[in-house]
Amino acid sequence: MLVRTELRKLLPYRTVWIVLALFVGLLAFFVSVGGNITINGQTVGNTLYAFPGLWTKLAYVASYFHLLLGILLVILITDEFQFRTFRQQLIDGLSPAGLIQGKLAVSGLLTLFGMLVVLLVGLYFGLTHAGESSTSPQKACSTPCFATACRPWATSVWLPCLAS
Repeated sequence: MLVRTELRKLLPYRTVWIVLALFVGLLAFFVSVGGNITINGQTVGNTLYAFPGLWTKLAYVASYFHLLLGILLVILITDEFQFRTFRQQLIDGLSPAGLIQGKLAVSGLLTLFGMLVVLLVGLYFGLTHAGESSTSPQKACSTPCFATACRPWATSVWLPCLAS
């Protein structure tokens, strides 16, 4: 019930949609432009999107944009006090602990949204821009890092290497 009341306040609020669109748009834009960066006279190119290393680079870039979600949460909580909806809900009979739990649920939903956006952006750019050489078993077998082979999500790439 608390999540439903919070969503009733959030969904028609235009600022929420603008900040979420900015988060998705800016993250996708910076990740797409990242392949054109020149470091020490060499263009990074599609090696930026190669799969085990993509996630650390993407998490680093996304950490700056997660500030937008934090700012959105601050805006939502300050609007509760500015428009006195927090006080009105207390008068209507909701407990202060329940209101705080609703805000924590909104924080969890924003976290889940940020995680899903980073996952989808990473999968999109990793699968479309990395090229076939970064996900082929021959390329994966030539890398010296055996610890990557123990990860369950990397089994499909490493299994042909271990069988040969």
